[in-house]
Amino acid sequence: MLGAETLVVQWLMVDGQAWYPSADFPQWNRQPDWGRIASEPWAGRIVAGLSGRYSEPQARADLHRLGAEGQAISQKPLPFTPHAFYFPVEADLSWLHVHQLRDTLAGLPRPLWVSVYAGERLPQNFDLWLESWLPPDVGVFFQDGVGVGVRSPEEARRIADALVQRFGSDRVAIVLEAFQPKSWGSGFRPASLAQLMQQLRAYCGLRIYLFDGPHYLSKTKVHLWRWWSNWRQTCAPAAGEPQE
Repeated sequence: MLGAETLVVQWLMVDGQAWYPSADFPQWNRQPDWGRIASEPWAGRIVAGLSGRYSEPQARADLHRLGAEGQAISQKPLPFTPHAFYFPVEADLSWLHVHQLRDTLAGLPRPLWVSVYAGERLPQNFDLWLESWLPPDVGVFFQDGVGVGVRSPEEARRIADALVQRFGSDRVAIVLEAFQPKSWGSGFRPASLAQLMQQLRAYCGLRIYLFDGPHYLSKTKVHLWRWWSNWRQTCAPAAGEPQE
């Protein structure tokens, strides 16, 4: 409905247990129906997340092991054919030892993507920081920070444009956070259609991934989004991310 054709699976293994049938690793009791997922139109291309941790500090401290597990996952048959791979250890400017990530990424299969975010509204020299450790053949998912309330869509576009200028459009995708902070209590709520359209208009021309569709985009909102996009002649997403 939205033209989504790419599924980014966050990870195939987390905390040492596999989300797919594996003879090498213990498995979670409840497994995704990979046959059904791979047959969906929005999963024409699957970017397979490798091994990660639910805890970000633990993941960053365990890079070597996660890299080795990622290599092992990619070398055995999977229940679908990956279009590319994703290493699910997110990076930001606060990570003092981020340069260790470069060595881990060197041993992983290609095509390969990583994810970055920034806690500052307009971080200075973000592109130079990223260039200092990102291998030249690895792509980057930039989380827009709009859903967590860090910046506006227009500010996210400025950062994304700087990344595209330095790395090229083939290596940069923007992750549209399809949620907003709750006005009461803690946590997040689905973004309104107007908020989503503001992000979509700001990112026109970029490769766009949605995070995350199944939790925050209802079928009604998807239909309204398509109708409004056609009526306003608004740029449609280059790709979508219903994430498992």
